Amino acid sequence: MRKRKERNSSGAPSSGSWLTTYGDMVTLLLCFFVVLFSMASVDVEKFQAMVIGLQSAFGVLSGRTVIEGPGIDSATLLPEPGVSVVDMTQITELYHDIQAFLVEEGIEHMVEAVLEERGVIIRFRDSVLFDTGRADIRPDGAVLIDAIGSYLSKVPNHVRIEGHADNVPIRNSRYPSNWELSTARATSVIQYLLTKTDISPERLSAAGYGEYRPVAPNDTPENRARNRRVDLVLLRLDLNVLEPS
Repeated sequence: MRKRKERNSSGAPSSGSWLTTYGDMVTLLLCFFVVLFSMASVDVEKFQAMVIGLQSAFGVLSGRTVIEGPGIDSATLLPEPGVSVVDMTQITELYHDIQAFLVEEGIEHMVEAVLEERGVIIRFRDSVLFDTGRADIRPDGAVLIDAIGSYLSKVPNHVRIEGHADNVPIRNSRYPSNWELSTARATSVIQYLLTKTDISPERLSAAGYGEYRPVAPNDTPENRARNRRVDLVLLRLDLNVLEPS
């Protein structure tokens, strides 16, 4: 017994001393991973904030997003499962080109371009194309459609013509409701395009929404005038495949 005690007092490590070193190493590793996790969390939050900003500005996230920074070598951040990412490159370029075209033709005060996630909208006020309660295109409106038609013949996008009305009921022998009037106006524009341009009929479709797709509340004469409109929607190229073949 005396000899065993002397060996322990001679400075040799006891049987449990390695646990202290091991515990220190595990603690340091834990701290290291906590730091890494906190840094990763900050990056994700910044990325999410950027995505929200893009979505609020454009309504979509264009393509995949690449973040470069310390410890990240051109890493590509993919969307979460079940979240679709829309490529708006072509339709955004088309939107800016249409805006420039309207200014060049001097018709930007009568026709406006609107960028949405589904495509570019070329918007006509109904008073520009039609008389009240009618679906026959006015001569001055035909001049506008001629200009727009020459542009549409050069782009590959499907064109959907949409007729809209305000919430004031219309009841006459020809149009019992705003459904018929809005649809008739959209069809009139299609017939004119088919007659005056070389746009393929397969690229065209018509829809009438009556008063049920307003762009402003129907509470003032000015807002009701905004809701009475015809929209030429140039759909995104990836939406073309959803059209009936």
